[in-house]
Amino acid sequence: MCGTLPINRVEVCYDGGEQFSAYRKPQPGMLLRAASELEIELSKSYMVGDRWRDIDCGYAAGCTTIFIDYGYNEALRRQPDFVVPDLLTAASLIMSKGGG
Repeated sequence: MCGTLPINRVEVCYDGGEQFSAYRKPQPGMLLRAASELEIELSKSYMVGDRWRDIDCGYAAGCTTIFIDYGYNEALRRQPDFVVPDLLTAASLIMSKGGG
């Protein structure tokens, strides 16, 4: 992914779900850390995801949220800013808003 797309960094949380972690979604720790280290303004950023945890994480960090609806049998806990059918549509939406 990083070799193909212009991506600066990928954040991954390996903390298990047994105990609280500020870095495990829906907590915004990974976004807050990356924003601090890379000087990113989260209010001008997008969180794109296909699960409720992604949307809640983006909301908690102050991002615009884009939900990719793959039709999973899983309810959202918070309404995303946008709902799209796939990643290509999410990328097109971001580019149309002046992102990227």
